[in-house]
Amino acid sequence: MPASERKLKWCKHGHIVGEIKKVTFGSYRVQALMLYEQSLELADVPEELPPLRARLIGSAADVTCTICKATLEWIIGQDTFEALMAHYPR
Repeated sequence: MPASERKLKWCKHGHIVGEIKKVTFGSYRVQALMLYEQSLELADVPEELPPLRARLIGSAADVTCTICKATLEWIIGQDTFEALMAHYPR
């Protein structure tokens, strides 16, 4: 997929820390942050998904850029929240 069609996630200094993709979780399609093993400069958008440090389906605090050490939060959307709650019944 061309870089212009991908949903990149970057730190406050413009480094790419990962990208947002739809993944299957149980029987649901949800958004996940595909957190790159190594953050990248904005000019170095990879053609293919690089090695991952994590696939974040739930929210996460202190996601760290490996270049500048800036941190950011990954907050899930309502659709992902509802899928997670349905997946783990009481």
